[in-house]
Parts: sequence; structure tokens; C-alpha cells
Amino acid sequence: MRSKGWVALLLIPFILACSWDEVRLVIFYDEALKGAMEKLMRRFEKVYPRIKIDAEPSKPLGVVCKVIDLKREVDLVALSDPKLIEKMLMRRKLLMPSYAEWYVKFAVDRITVAFTDKSRYADEIDSGNWREVLSRDDVRVGRLDPDNPSGRGAALVWKTNSPPGGVYRSTDELLKLLEERKLDYIFTCLSTARRHRLRYVELPCEITYAVTIPRGAPHLRHAIMFLQLLLGEEGRRVLKEEGYQPISPPLAKGGSKLPKELKRYVGKR
Repeated sequence: MRSKGWVALLLIPFILACSWDEVRLVIFYDEALKGAMEKLMRRFEKVYPRIKIDAEPSKPLGVVCKVIDLKREVDLVALSDPKLIEKMLMRRKLLMPSYAEWYVKFAVDRITVAFTDKSRYADEIDSGNWREVLSRDDVRVGRLDPDNPSGRGAALVWKTNSPPGGVYRSTDELLKLLEERKLDYIFTCLSTARRHRLRYVELPCEITYAVTIPRGAPHLRHAIMFLQLLLGEEGRRVLKEEGYQPISPPLAKGGSKLPKELKRYVGKR
């Protein structure tokens, strides 16, 4: 009996480790979704306090590299460009179908030129003259690199890889420089401009957010539960609060492979 007791004690760490692993949820997501994702993760953990979320925001390309190059296990991937899920990327293997079998488009965002009341020519800029205003010698403009959705959008609307202004590392840095009046205008997403109560001019460029559960996700059930939150009424409300425009109903590519628990949330493409 004593030996059996020792065996039981030795098994406790193993049992606890297994139990802990079972209540994890690993999410890699586009940093452009940070505001909405953080709010949704807090609400998810409030409903399911035993599930520990390990979330990593990064540039879209960084998200894909973690899955394809680093072979890291992940349960949920959310990106600002569905093409990164379904098409060839810089001679890499296909994310679909090698790493994913479906995805759902759930929200859109727009690119803006954002500014404050103290920006040069703030009372003059509009949707008709924004190019001319940003090209003036005394105007200071900032943007992210094209690996970010707003940086990519800036290049698209300017129709060149080198729009005016400097390139900065993060949206937080751009916002800080704008607040300090070291920049007059920044290219950023509409959701960011609204969230920080900035003035803005909407540009003719739209980005679409998509989400998938990669093949072999170790915590599939928890990933499905999170998507039920994201794609449902509560998720749409949070997206609107954070300045995104939910796609209603969300659109699925590869819908025949979609988990049955999610099919009632999506429409036909």
C-alpha cells in the first residue's frame, strides 16, 4: 500500500501538467487587431477562467513565419490579409491547404490619414486634396512599413512603395509622435483613428481580417469556443466598439471543412 502511495505522489506532477496543458489556448494574431483581440480575450477568460490564453500579436508576416518556418503549435491565427492564408508567400509552402483548410472573413477596416487639431493645415485637408497637403515641404508624415496593413495601404493609395514621410516601428510610436507634434499626419487604420479620437480622412483602401484554426491545433475545442465568441453577437459588438466594421454574416472559404460548431455563424460566399 505504501508503494502505491508513492506511485500516486509521483504521478501528481504529471497529472497536473496534463491538466494545465488541456486548458490552454494559443493565439497568433495581427497586431492591427490588438484592441479588439485584447478585449475579447478578457471576456473569454472571464467566462472560462480555467483556460489560459497565450497570445502573441505581431506583423502579419511574422504570424505566418511562426507557423510555417518555426513550426510552432498554435490554435488560432488571425490576419489582416486572407491572401497570406491561401496563397504562396515569398516562395514558402502554401498556408492552405498544408497548414489550414479554411478561413473566415469577419471584419473590414479602412486606411486613413489621421491627424489632430494642431496638425499643419488641419482645417484645410480633405478627401480631395490630401495628397497635395501631405506633399508639402513643411508637413511631417509618418507611416509603418508595408509588412503592416496600414503601411501596405499607404503604398497602395500612393501607388508607390515610398509614400511621403518616415517609416516607424509601431503604431504606438506614430501616435506618440503625433501627440508630441513631431508628426502632422500618420497613415493608420480607421479603427486606430477612432479609438484614439483622431481626426481623419478616409482613403480608398480597405483591409479584410480573416481567421483560421490551423490543422493539428492542439486545443481545437478551445479555439472553436473562442471563434464562437468572435463570430457571434458579442464579438460583432466588440469589433464595432473598437472601430472595425464586422462582416455580417462572416464569409467562409473552404466552408465544407469548417467545424460544424461554427457553420451557423457564417454565410455562403
